[in-house]
Amino acid sequence: QRAMDALKLTADRAPYRSQIVIGLVLEVLPTGKKMWRVRYRMQSGRRGETRAFTIGDATITKLDPAVDKAMQVLAAVQV
Repeated sequence: QRAMDALKLTADRAPYRSQIVIGLVLEVLPTGKKMWRVRYRMQSGRRGETRAFTIGDATITKLDPAVDKAMQVLAAVQV
């Protein structure tokens, strides 16, 4: 959690991928705002469509709740 809190602003949107949950990403926006998102691929068709679900602001939603929510989202889309 401390490492994520210490991430700094960059010129572009900088995604940091989780080593805990495949698809969980912490995005640092050019404004400095940090957002949790979970990216997943739909199982329809040959290639599947990539989508993203925004979990929320990383200053409000810490790592453990973000991991829990990402796992719930991924479980729901695998139906």
